[in-house]
Amino acid sequence: MASGTLAQQVLTANTDTILYTVTTGKVGVLSINFLNTHTATSNVRLAISSTATSGSPAPQTSQYIEYETQIPTNGLLERTGLMVSGSYKIVVRASTANVVVNLYGFEE
Repeated sequence: MASGTLAQQVLTANTDTILYTVTTGKVGVLSINFLNTHTATSNVRLAISSTATSGSPAPQTSQYIEYETQIPTNGLLERTGLMVSGSYKIVVRASTANVVVNLYGFEE
């Protein structure tokens, strides 16, 4: 069973990134933090996607749970208690570079 810190990444500007995929047959209980270390405000997106792939990571519009949410310089966005089905992917994006994303939780 995966638990603890599940993924950490510094995002590339304007790039959809599959941060994590919940193991097939499991359910993930997840928390995610976005920390803006850039010198300007950043807009971030967060989706829980069943359709994103490594070749086409953009989620469908209906899969977003945060969309263009503004995070000021040195600001933080935190989402907790996310229940995610097996095989679903956590997809993230930021409008600037140097946004740090940390995903924590466990799978059962």
